[in-house]
Amino acid sequence: MAKVGNLQQGYLGKLNGQVYYKGADGQTVVRKITTPKNPKTLAQRVQRVITKAVSENYKAMKSICDHSFEGKSSGFECSNRFRQLNMKHMRSHATYLQEQGHSLYEYYNFIGLGEMLKFAPAAVFVSEGTLNQVYATIDGSFFGNLTIGGNTYGDVINALGAQRGDQMTFVTVEKDANGKYNFHYARVILDPRNENGAAALTTPFVNGNVIGSPNNRNRGTFYGLSVTGQTLKFKLTSGSVAAVGIIMSRRTGDTWFRSTCQLVLSEDALGTDKVSLMEAAEMGQQSSQLDLDNELFLNNAGLGGSEAAMAPASGGSGSSSGSGTTTGGGTTGGDNTGGGDNTGGGDSGGVGQN
Repeated sequence: MAKVGNLQQGYLGKLNGQVYYKGADGQTVVRKITTPKNPKTLAQRVQRVITKAVSENYKAMKSICDHSFEGKSSGFECSNRFRQLNMKHMRSHATYLQEQGHSLYEYYNFIGLGEMLKFAPAAVFVSEGTLNQVYATIDGSFFGNLTIGGNTYGDVINALGAQRGDQMTFVTVEKDANGKYNFHYARVILDPRNENGAAALTTPFVNGNVIGSPNNRNRGTFYGLSVTGQTLKFKLTSGSVAAVGIIMSRRTGDTWFRSTCQLVLSEDALGTDKVSLMEAAEMGQQSSQLDLDNELFLNNAGLGGSEAAMAPASGGSGSSSGSGTTTGGGTTGGDNTGGGDNTGGGDSGGVGQN
């Protein structure tokens, strides 16, 4: 694998026994094509890479994702939906890229098989539901960014298409000084404490560097929090935000509704910890010159089934950050619904946590 000279920059495809593709830094990369001796085994390795990414992300974010899918009970049903949704999405997105003539060396943010790094964020769906989807991004200073329209509760509610009393769960994966990725969340109720009537909506959402008039059901703390113009900047620890998402929740009677949320990633924060799908599948192979874009691998069977090709989800403002697509899910309450008390760091973690 090598970067090409200026004359070949921008060329993508196959030519004279070589494949040209775009690397993580946007530069054109070339590598020799060698027909694999066992394409079925290679396809299985791709499936294992995807399975590993989904499994490790669920384990890291279980405290939220085991109850964040609308219409699914806490625990097994939410776990099953998380795995089903994200496995299908990753396989379908890989198929779509290939059908569009792209190389899977361009499909980034996976962990190599056998790598010691157990968890690093992927662009997974962390919730699914019918409420308005909210898109966050990550800026160059590794803070989460969210457009909120202004700095009152009313501004936030209007900008997000929410209702008074709805819950916002801020979800981040932050990289600490030792290079370890840690999952964090904080819950904010869009209903200021001890404020009544219409005047409550004029209460500042951020006061200083904390949530203004915080509801007693809020959970979690912010390390950095500020509003500049219409943009809320936030992170939950001193680390660098590598992945971010916002889950909206609303309780109506005994039923919890969620918004769909897919994590948005920061390539700069992830650095060299994540590699392309093809590179991850190749790790551990005796030969590093395996062409996983050959015709035997491109078919649907090679990608693990007959999933219909799916275009990347439209990302709003969130899709522009990171390499992933943007979508999510939601959950219904079950036994742990509990009015949201358990949402971001609550005592028992029911559906109301988000």
